[in-house]
Amino acid sequence: MGRSRRAGAALRELALAQARMLLRDPRAFVALLLGFAVLLAMFIGVDMLLAVSFGASPGLVRGNLGLIALMGFLAVGLGATAVPLVTQREDGLLRQIGTTPVGRGVFLLTHAPARAVILVAECGVLLMLATPPGAVDAVSVTAAPLGLTLLLGAAMLLALGYLLGARLARSDAVRHLAYLIPMLALVSSGALLPLELFPGPVRILLLALPTTWFVATFDAQLAEADPPLPLGAAWALMAAATVLMWAAAAKLFRWHR
Repeated sequence: MGRSRRAGAALRELALAQARMLLRDPRAFVALLLGFAVLLAMFIGVDMLLAVSFGASPGLVRGNLGLIALMGFLAVGLGATAVPLVTQREDGLLRQIGTTPVGRGVFLLTHAPARAVILVAECGVLLMLATPPGAVDAVSVTAAPLGLTLLLGAAMLLALGYLLGARLARSDAVRHLAYLIPMLALVSSGALLPLELFPGPVRILLLALPTTWFVATFDAQLAEADPPLPLGAAWALMAAATVLMWAAAAKLFRWHR
């Protein structure tokens, strides 16, 4: 009993240390700020200006929640997870941690909670905006399915960050990916351009991308439209992708370059 308590206390201390490192990382803070808070504030500001000009809100925020969610989740998965991991590997910090009894799985297990808290907070904000008080009955949207889609999308994109951070050795390379992947995801997932604009074969290819599973499903739920994939199938695919990427990250993770 005493040994298990000591082990639990050590895990909590390591998780708290990882959280403090995240809070002290200026690049991660900027990524989180720009990827979610600033983007959301911009849409809210424009929506308010249009509401003042035309006398009614055009629903700009709610109509772009899929885009905001995608960018916010990728900011956590890439800017606050993959980039710091690769930077720590390049700086030799992970090599030092690797000389301790902490295994790869334990390290990742204690590395994730701080990121998970941020993602859950983002999901809460998005869910409140998607189902504002007094509007739930009008749009016939229930919070539970929307929340499940958000949580699965967040977990999947966090797992993508750990998969990239597990092996890459150069911080400049992962930073380039942290800029490139969100741009590609915006174009290919339907968050920026409707999938209907793409030719049939291209649309089929885009529907095979995990980011499209999330954005297309979430946007369809908001609009009460039929999603490209059945809701249960989209959830199952996102859950499977999350498990596979987490398992691959734990297997491929290395302490040094």
